[in-house]
Amino acid sequence: MLARITRRRLTSLTDGERGQRIAGWLAVTGGLLLAIPFAGVPFNNLFPALMVVSAAAAVLERDGLLYGASVFWGLVSLAYFALVIYIMFVAGAEMTEWLRTHSPWWPGRDGG
Repeated sequence: MLARITRRRLTSLTDGERGQRIAGWLAVTGGLLLAIPFAGVPFNNLFPALMVVSAAAAVLERDGLLYGASVFWGLVSLAYFALVIYIMFVAGAEMTEWLRTHSPWWPGRDGG
């Protein structure tokens, strides 16, 4: 099935030591993103997995266009994780403020 979508294109990106290093960095970055434990967050592992799989397929089939796809999925992954972390900080700050004003057991309150 992989042979249906891939072919030798832009082999200057895949050949030689430079192509192997690019694929290695893409795989390592995807693996590190896969290791981040965000349980319950949708698409947590999808985008990094697509990055790793497309980088591996690019090396195996010598398809430089798949390197582009791998870089695209890497950028999507980084943007997604940055958004998730930002939302966690904002939501955490909002929740802390809400608890501070509404909770009688919050430290420093005179309610109980």
